[in-house]
Amino acid sequence: MRTERILSIILALVLLASAVPLAITSAAAYEKKIPCDAGANNELTKEELVNAILPYMLGEGSYTLDDVGDAAWVYAYWDGKPKTIVDRRDRTVTLYRPVERIVLLDLLTGMYILTQLKATDKVIATNDCAKYIYDPSRSHYFCPLTSAAPELKDLPRLGYKDPSLESILLLKPDVIFTYGSYIDPDSIQEATGILTVCSAITTSGGEYEYNFEEHRLIGKIVDREEEAEELISYLNEELDELTEITSQINESERVKVIVVSTGYRSTGDIRTVMCVPGSVEKAGGINPAVGNASGSFVSYVVSKEQIIEWNPDIIIISTSSSKHKLTIEDVLSDPDLRDAEGQPVINAIKNERVYYKQGAMIYSDRAIAVCHAYYFAKLFYPDKFAELNVEEKGNEILKNVYGVDGLFTEMTEKLDLYKWE
Repeated sequence: MRTERILSIILALVLLASAVPLAITSAAAYEKKIPCDAGANNELTKEELVNAILPYMLGEGSYTLDDVGDAAWVYAYWDGKPKTIVDRRDRTVTLYRPVERIVLLDLLTGMYILTQLKATDKVIATNDCAKYIYDPSRSHYFCPLTSAAPELKDLPRLGYKDPSLESILLLKPDVIFTYGSYIDPDSIQEATGILTVCSAITTSGGEYEYNFEEHRLIGKIVDREEEAEELISYLNEELDELTEITSQINESERVKVIVVSTGYRSTGDIRTVMCVPGSVEKAGGINPAVGNASGSFVSYVVSKEQIIEWNPDIIIISTSSSKHKLTIEDVLSDPDLRDAEGQPVINAIKNERVYYKQGAMIYSDRAIAVCHAYYFAKLFYPDKFAELNVEEKGNEILKNVYGVDGLFTEMTEKLDLYKWE
């Protein structure tokens, strides 16, 4: 009974600590030791915790509410030991306290994933990329965070390549998230004394649209491991439901599809093509550009002669904005894709099977990738998916991930996606 009483006190303190804004100083937050660990061996025992809690409750001792609350959390949820993670640059990082204050310098990755994990309350600053989501002048872009995470709109924004260290120190974060090679996390950590984690990298090759390593990493950092795994399982189950059907399509019946990139470093015409597997394959299509580029990220430039040789049945234009850089009409009327008599020479143009999809706007949203798979399946094989209501399915998936209804409808209308009658 005495032990249960003590545990109830611990849980009460944990709840209190999580409900009250904490004024944690940088020096206290980043000591490389567990709070209340009297033995200084980074293994908090029940006795050490009790010996910290009781004096605190009596108004005695040197420990603060932050110390006692964090120690209770570490004891209850981390087995009384520090939490060790390996970040996206293969750096081993150790947490000694639960993370409550995060500065996001990782482009849009942290904003997306923390929104999906219902942990945006931990974000105290974002970066310049937030302008594409929230600034009125960028309203022609589609991003689910505009509706799903309005609380991030007015937070301070820092440069993701060259952030003000002084501004970071004034914010007193527990951890800083960085992206790939833009910033050396070790340099930031050394300059600020603040734990810095590379939370995202530019993924080369593979099914990058369905890579969930960053969800698992961030989930572990913010103690949302279970929520991250539930999200991953849900999205994979949705994909499995689709691929049960598309995997049965005979090879001879599969359509050839190229996906045209219109984003950063694209040529502005049909020649920049996506070259990694993803939603096209999940939907039962064949992308002839996959595997044909050496050392590229997700796209590369080909000649129009190569596109003619591939002779795709369908062309998908990737777009992030209602202000399309490349339009369907641009592709349909391209004289280089017609013969001397002006007749189209590839099937997609002959049959006018050219469509838009939502392009990765700095971050490739895994939830939208699953929606794309369903959208593509009906575009590719309308007879096999005659009963599929793509808009309804897309809205359902995005609502389950973001908690906002109508996001797929908004995306469809803003980006001119194909709509079935």
